[in-house]
Amino acid sequence: MKFLPYLIPMFLAASAVAQNNVQSPAYYPGVNLASAEFGGAGELGKKYVYPNDKEFQYFSAKGFKIVRIPFKWERVQPELRGEFDPANIAELDRCVTEANATGLVVLLDVHNYGARKVPGQEKGVFIGMDPALTKEDFNDLWVRLSNRYKSNPLVWFGLMNEPHKVPANINSDIMQAVVNAIRATGATNKILVAGTSFSGAHSWIKSGNAAAFDNFKDPGNNFAFDVHQYLDKDSSGTHTESVPGSGSTRLAAFTAWAKQHHFKGFLGEFGWAPDPASHKEGDDILSYMDKNKDVFIGYTYWAAGPWWTKTYIYLVEPEGLKTGAPVDKPQMAVLEKHLK
Repeated sequence: MKFLPYLIPMFLAASAVAQNNVQSPAYYPGVNLASAEFGGAGELGKKYVYPNDKEFQYFSAKGFKIVRIPFKWERVQPELRGEFDPANIAELDRCVTEANATGLVVLLDVHNYGARKVPGQEKGVFIGMDPALTKEDFNDLWVRLSNRYKSNPLVWFGLMNEPHKVPANINSDIMQAVVNAIRATGATNKILVAGTSFSGAHSWIKSGNAAAFDNFKDPGNNFAFDVHQYLDKDSSGTHTESVPGSGSTRLAAFTAWAKQHHFKGFLGEFGWAPDPASHKEGDDILSYMDKNKDVFIGYTYWAAGPWWTKTYIYLVEPEGLKTGAPVDKPQMAVLEKHLK
């Protein structure tokens, strides 16, 4: 009963969707609302913030169905296997309630790249690569999150953003263990499973992810692989120019593997700059997913969010949102084309 005031709006939102199940989308286009993972140590509201209700309303009105909410593990759970930080978990609760009220699914994203800071270590430690941070520590985080949100099917679990520096077989073992732990709580929420090497779709085979996940099982049978794919020269999402042909080819290897194994995929990050050539590649990658919906269940474009600089090349956060007169970014026209 501890969370009853919070659970009531979640239950009502979930019930509304259940009652209109015929109209519920099988495909979830969306956007990352980044800012809660920004910066290092510091106070909420000064070093980082969470998305606001105006953003949920804007993207819902556009026709998006899901928002990915990145946050840092250390902020939500400051001590390993400890209680949640009251301020940060309250912000996550607020995001869930406000986003669900506009019809949006919330994808919780532990945005830690497979690591976190622990006492006595100056730099972050990777899960399973040091006794100071074990897969059991990671399981504890997700068991707590699962127990908090398992009554709400409009919350999805993004296990970890872009693990790297961890061998594929160790990463897959970590992912299998945490999925098992989540299902043991009774949670039936959608789970998104990440691969190593930044979960790159283009490198899914050569990184070892394909072989490591060949026999992956979700006891709840409600998961997809979270892959990321940028369109610049090194697939890093740090360059302005998109490579010609990247939009129509870079998802192909992952897609073929997923089809072979009857797996589902979700494109958790992708984006492009606001120039005509890049728009073409963005249009192509969206078209590719449109044609392969037997694999892809949706995507979240990178990125929007309240604390980006206006010059960020991939930004789709509209100017003027705070004043109630939002001006769309150029990429929005391409994204909207595929929402129809």
